[in-house]
Amino acid sequence: MREACTLKARQLGVQIAAKRVCSRLDLEIAPGECWGILGQNGSGKTSLLHTLGGLLAPREGAVYLADCELKRYPAKKRARLLGLLLQENQAAFPQTVWEYCLTGRYPHVDSFLESEADRAATRQALAIMQMSEHRQQNVLTLSGGEGRRLALATLFAQDPCLYLLDEPLNHLDLRHQRLLLHYLRERLREKKIAVLMALHDINIAEQYCDRVILLSGAGEARVGTKEEILTEENMSALYGHPVRLLWEQDKRWWVVE
Repeated sequence: MREACTLKARQLGVQIAAKRVCSRLDLEIAPGECWGILGQNGSGKTSLLHTLGGLLAPREGAVYLADCELKRYPAKKRARLLGLLLQENQAAFPQTVWEYCLTGRYPHVDSFLESEADRAATRQALAIMQMSEHRQQNVLTLSGGEGRRLALATLFAQDPCLYLLDEPLNHLDLRHQRLLLHYLRERLREKKIAVLMALHDINIAEQYCDRVILLSGAGEARVGTKEEILTEENMSALYGHPVRLLWEQDKRWWVVE
C-alpha cells in the first residue's frame, strides 16, 4: 500500500535570481484535494511548482511529503509518490510513443526489464489519453496536442499519488481538456490522488479546485478556499484588469471586461 500523499510547505520562501515569488508560505495538500495556482505571467507559478516538486531548493523553509522532508527522499522513491508535469515536454531523440510512455514506469522497475504490470499500466495510460492508436508512431512526428497527451499518459503510467501540473491544458483541444479534467476529478473523488496545478483560466479553478494560491508577482502569496479567494476584487487586482463574476442558475462564471 502506498504512503499517504499529503504535501506540506512550512514557512516556504521561493526566490529566482532577484525575484521573490513568496515568503513564509504554509500549505497542506491532502488526498482528494485539488489546488490551483493563479497569477500573471512571470509571477512565479512554475518556480513554486518546481520548488514543491524538489527541482528547485527553497530559499527558506521546507517541503514535506508523507511527513518526511522532500529533499531526504531518494529520487526513485520520490518519483513513486510525486509526479511533475512540465510546462513543455519535448522528446530528445526518436522513439515510439510506447517506448516514451513506458519510461513513466521507471520508478517502479527494480531491474532492467519491465513486468507485465508495467506494460498493463502503460497500455491503460495511453488509452486514458486516447493515444493507443499512436503507440508505434515516432514521438518526433506528433503534433503539439498529441505530445501533450503523451506527456500526461506518461505521468499516469508513473502513477504517483501527488500530481504537480504546470499548465496541464496547454495545446489540448476542448475535448481532451475535458477528458483530462474529468479523469482527475474521478480519481480525486476516490481520494487516490492530490493535485496542484498552475492555471491561467479562472473558470477551471472555479470548477475543479478546492483551494487556490494567488501569486501577486511582488513576492506575496494568498492561500484559501476558492470561495474565499475567487472574488471580483481579488481577481481584478491579481491581473490588473477588471474581471467580473456572472451567475447562471447555480454556477459561477468569470469574464474579462
